[in-house]
Amino acid sequence: MLKLSLSAAATRSAATRASAAASRSVQVSATRAASSISKPAVTSSSNTGSSGRWFVPVAAAVAAGAAYKYYQQTDIVVPTESATEIASEVDIDSILYSNSSITTLASASNASPAGLRLDSCTVGSNNPSEDRIAAISLGPTSQLFIVVDGHVGEQCAQIVVDHIAPYIAQELKSRGAVSTVSKGSWWWPTASPVASSSSNRTQLVTESITAAFERLDSDIVNGAFMTPAPKVSKTTLADAEAHKQLFNASIATAVSGACTLVALVDGQDLFVSCAGDSKAILGSRNEDGSFEAIDLSVENRPDHPEERERILREHPGEDPDMLVGVRPNYDDSFRVLQYIAISRALGDAFLKWPITTAQSLPEPLVTKKTIPHCVTPPYVTATPLTTHRRINASRDMFMILGTDGLTDELSSKEAVSIVHGFMRVAQAVEKGTNRVWGEDPLSHQKGWVLDRDDNAAACLVRNAFGGKDDAVSRILAVEYPDSRDVRDDVSVQVVFFRGDASNDAVHMDTLVEDARLGASRYPVNRGLDSVNLSLAKQKVAQLPKWIQWLEASKSAN
Repeated sequence: MLKLSLSAAATRSAATRASAAASRSVQVSATRAASSISKPAVTSSSNTGSSGRWFVPVAAAVAAGAAYKYYQQTDIVVPTESATEIASEVDIDSILYSNSSITTLASASNASPAGLRLDSCTVGSNNPSEDRIAAISLGPTSQLFIVVDGHVGEQCAQIVVDHIAPYIAQELKSRGAVSTVSKGSWWWPTASPVASSSSNRTQLVTESITAAFERLDSDIVNGAFMTPAPKVSKTTLADAEAHKQLFNASIATAVSGACTLVALVDGQDLFVSCAGDSKAILGSRNEDGSFEAIDLSVENRPDHPEERERILREHPGEDPDMLVGVRPNYDDSFRVLQYIAISRALGDAFLKWPITTAQSLPEPLVTKKTIPHCVTPPYVTATPLTTHRRINASRDMFMILGTDGLTDELSSKEAVSIVHGFMRVAQAVEKGTNRVWGEDPLSHQKGWVLDRDDNAAACLVRNAFGGKDDAVSRILAVEYPDSRDVRDDVSVQVVFFRGDASNDAVHMDTLVEDARLGASRYPVNRGLDSVNLSLAKQKVAQLPKWIQWLEASKSAN
């Protein structure tokens, strides 16, 4: 995610980025093998900003104080490496499809889900990528799609993608919104007080998702996913340095952060919840065959009027320009405390811990006690904004979930235009006619590349990077860490809905069965894994125990 280091370079169009990559001659160390472009070594989680600004990394073994520096940033002189020109030929398909998949979602039961097929694609810029995506089955008619965009490292993002589905399922269960049947399957009850009132049900599901986000965030920030703290004893205190390094390694689970977007599809009900700046977009077909792009989520950024008003209301008496302001001499992005360009996320403990907690972490583990002007935390909330919509089987054709690596490059209208064109080229309509699709002037204007991909998500990423091979090659050829100057981590899910079976003009099932769309080149996954409720069990906050041990260690010395 680039939102902590957003610069003019980070918001340029794909074409401009490709030009920038070319103008920089795409030079890398002579010792780097060209083959490493498609198979990067996962050895570091350092992050770089653009325009010569480099992040101090927060990796598995980096002190919490370094996380502070990630927000602050400093200019560092980077030694010039001996360099050589990368060959212009880049294996684009290998990169696009190395972390891509197609999954059929049809259920074996009589009750079929609205989601018919899932296309996904992830292309990293960080090494390792800080994005995570997943899809989980909550029962024969319920599917949960998850897109997570991490920052300050990938640790928090990994926790969220692993646990958000079980936490949501557990909250739904505790509120009586789901019933348990054999083999751990889940579904909404067909006859109950909850199901009898659609308004009550909508409220109940929304409350369950909100509670799951907040409970998981509380566990993350309070160190429930940290390595268990040692007991205060002569033995552990004698080996203090090793235990401090253990603390260093695991505190990253709390101080890293994760923008989180989930979409719960249950029958014809669609709930979209977002804490961060990832985006959900619906592709809906009008009567004339044209497509409409409908935003299903709101990007939680501090420059959004309602978000800015909320932040100012929650911190009365503090300097408004500092609470939500532009960092001087940096860029034009509005940031919370002039640091972070999102207003909702999981993790980011430095912006949520009480001042006493931050101050209790001993130096040199934390070289800065607090972020400047952080006097009445929390300043970032994990409470998501949730929308609900009934899927219109005759109109609503697909949903796009994407991190800002995609949506900063493509507008909602452009993203829908690409998937619309993908479906048309893929002949996901009655052969010999285009009447159900209508005309798409934007597709002709933009010149999307639509005939290269079997995967709609990969098609979106290709076009976000410029579409044509020369533009995409220039962007993908830039290796980490220089890649951070020209692209962000990008993760996309495209969920195709079943559609109206009575409308024989739209053969959505061909999206699954047509060999051209997967079986010919790439295997097609069948079905989703079921939710694992054991991951939602009550956890123990380890941070207070660690603080107790660290204080004892300090006293012992």
